[in-house]
Amino acid sequence: IGSPYETPDSATPEAGLAYLFDGASGDLLHTFQLETPTHTAHFGSSVAGVEDLDGDGRGDVVIGAINGNDQRYARAGRACVFSGSSGALIHTLFSPTPYRFGGQFGFFASGIPDLNFDDKEEIAVSATIEPGAFYRSPDGPGLVHLFDGASGEFLETFSSPNGGYSFGYSMAPLPDMNGDDRPELAIGNEMENRAYVFLSRAIELDKKHLDFSERDVDEGPGAPLEFTIWNVGNEDAVIELRFQDEESNEFRVANDTIPSVVPKGASRSIQVVFDPALPVERSNVLLVKILSPRMEEFEIPLSGVGYDSKQLVVPGLLGGGDRMKVTGLSDVNGDGFGDFAVNKDAAFNNTEIFLYSGSNGEMLPIGNRTYFRTEDAIPLGVVDFTGDGLADLVVGEPGVNDGQVRLLDPSNGQYWTLAPPLDGNADDFGVSVSEIPGGDANCQRRIVVGAFLSSEENFTRSGMAYIASVSSDGATIVQELSPPTLQDHGRFGFSVSGISDLTGDGCGDVLVGSFLNQVFAFDGQSGELVRVIQSPNPTAEEFFGHSVAGMPDLDGDGSPENLVLGYNPNLLSLPGTYGNIYVFSGDDFRPIRTIPPPDFMPGLRFGKQLESLPDMTGDGIADFSIDALLNTLDEKFVLLYDGANGELFHIFSSPYSEHNLREEHAAVPDANGDGLGEMLVTGNDFAHLFYSPFPQPAISLPQSEVDFGMVEIGTGATDPFNIPIDNIGAGTLVPFTSYIEITGTDAAAFRIISLDETVSIVPGRRGYVP
Repeated sequence: IGSPYETPDSATPEAGLAYLFDGASGDLLHTFQLETPTHTAHFGSSVAGVEDLDGDGRGDVVIGAINGNDQRYARAGRACVFSGSSGALIHTLFSPTPYRFGGQFGFFASGIPDLNFDDKEEIAVSATIEPGAFYRSPDGPGLVHLFDGASGEFLETFSSPNGGYSFGYSMAPLPDMNGDDRPELAIGNEMENRAYVFLSRAIELDKKHLDFSERDVDEGPGAPLEFTIWNVGNEDAVIELRFQDEESNEFRVANDTIPSVVPKGASRSIQVVFDPALPVERSNVLLVKILSPRMEEFEIPLSGVGYDSKQLVVPGLLGGGDRMKVTGLSDVNGDGFGDFAVNKDAAFNNTEIFLYSGSNGEMLPIGNRTYFRTEDAIPLGVVDFTGDGLADLVVGEPGVNDGQVRLLDPSNGQYWTLAPPLDGNADDFGVSVSEIPGGDANCQRRIVVGAFLSSEENFTRSGMAYIASVSSDGATIVQELSPPTLQDHGRFGFSVSGISDLTGDGCGDVLVGSFLNQVFAFDGQSGELVRVIQSPNPTAEEFFGHSVAGMPDLDGDGSPENLVLGYNPNLLSLPGTYGNIYVFSGDDFRPIRTIPPPDFMPGLRFGKQLESLPDMTGDGIADFSIDALLNTLDEKFVLLYDGANGELFHIFSSPYSEHNLREEHAAVPDANGDGLGEMLVTGNDFAHLFYSPFPQPAISLPQSEVDFGMVEIGTGATDPFNIPIDNIGAGTLVPFTSYIEITGTDAAAFRIISLDETVSIVPGRRGYVP
């Protein structure tokens, strides 16, 4: 009997338990739980009895945990096989599906009579919302995975013929229906109001998943992995092989192992190699089609991870979410390298913070836990409030009542809570947070907190900001900031940033953005207003102050600079109104530079997140970055600018062709020992750390000539010919169409069409110019 919501101990609520009782007496025989119980794992979600698997002559049990962690993914689900006599763990089964975060593997489990003639039952486990290898919906259609009962090895995956949701809601083995002396399997789909019967096959494969593990991108293809096709039927079988994703060439079948016919009673072995072009997790599906005597199709998932010392990938654990944030951290684990934190969505409107090593990507503990749970947390900041020389976290939680801020010491998991003043004015306290630079030894450690929905003196949502002193004893609000003129919906405090000293007192100061088309500079110690910064383009269609950032000296005059983003949220706006970055002198606040989006990418508009960065270009001067959106394709990038001259230095794009980037990105202090900062970008279910120096693309043209033949004048243009372009480098080619033109004596007779259909080519992939 499963009890998935039971709490074994207070540290792991709803980890789940399962119980085995004597059928004759009702006596309790065994209590089962996960070897390492985790929060809300829901162990006991499904239970099933199976015939003897461990050879002791007694039956055994299978128990599912739909939210249990597997080796690499949080809450992917797992199923555990236990001895019925001793209670010992026999196998732990994991889903073979890539991108399996939250797929509910373990929802239903069932024993299946022997299929492979080893006199042991097999085990079927369902994952009712698990996506297929290339399924990108948050909730997938559901899959059922079959495992060898004796070894626990994965055998086969079943999916709904109609692609409906909730496939695998129930299962049951059936007696032989096709005369091969093997059982069949019925699988129910609740949302379709249907059940499907799958017959045992005349063709068998000895492996149903090829995992190439890690492979260095610079070493070429590694040793091949092999699987065997067995024809156990009574006729010769005609075979066809192809890849589900035909554009990818990182998985290849060795040509000399491709069979066309497998005679009856015979077998053929097929070799596959993995040659990654980029240090990311890759997957594909090899489709084995049986054309005769009976149409059948097998799917063999292929997976591998490219490795490169210049890049680091943190896969599927993240899960994304609308509130996901990332931040770089100075050394957390004491290895001398920068680290980073990820805040992601979790159940019940919560979020969870995970820490990772910047040098190797390993998850770092937060005290004795793997993550720190928060309530509706959005921003992350960094300040060493404990004074131990290691980075601590500032976590804004604006959705908790009127808002709050928590100070988290990752070394032991201890935290302190900073609440807004009790005057009833604050609202969304913690929507923005930032450390105020310390300056000299006489300066207190301080943070600035925005509360842009606060109302003051009967002005609705005029906004507030607060300066708080922080230490190992907690935090105390010491200054309240407001604009000199209150306005309804001014939303002062929408963005905040600690900046270098402007006033000459040796201590850092504060920038506060608003909806007033103004940015305000305050003294970080006294809270006095220092300057009101006006937009250089007051008539521009943009939100001046959407994001603000302090910078060290960029132009060599000895005073720091400040950045202000002019953001245009109107996606239908005309070219030339896609936002601007303004650089202001810290000496007299004059605008010294206005930076629009690069004009060689038509339709590119600046996003929402402007970041101050350490030196990433190698000139010893700090740099800055911003996310950007390409209108035509809804494709996102992160743009890195050289702080010294304001020129675009590098464009970061998603390393996954199947995933877009998110706006959230962050600089990570030097994590590979070259003295330069790294860039952390994010997608819906990954974080990717680019180590400096950043990877560059390289172009190969597999076709050197195009002949359109004889064309009669006056009959119009020919059908287009797609010219292939391969990216054989390590960086994404963005945007490759910007560098293409037709030259020569008769250039006017040819033209390029539909340039916006393909914008970027990730490494190892092909683009086309029509």
